[in-house]
Amino acid sequence: MKAIIYVEGKTSPPFENVPGGTECIESNLLQSLPAAVYEELELIDVLEFDENEDILLVALQKLRHGGLIRITGTDALQ
Repeated sequence: MKAIIYVEGKTSPPFENVPGGTECIESNLLQSLPAAVYEELELIDVLEFDENEDILLVALQKLRHGGLIRITGTDALQ
């Protein structure tokens, strides 16, 4: 199971070209999800824009053992 995590109002929700079985989740809902559910997580602009300082720790708790995490962000200089 894969999830794309984004920040509502700061990041455009990535609903285009999302493969089947991939969930798009707002970062403020991440804490309410059960632990060790996802095999792959992609965080889009979450480290830059989410107000929760522990968001990376929260995201890692949702990842299964041996899972993959991809962190992307916008270049602030562009």
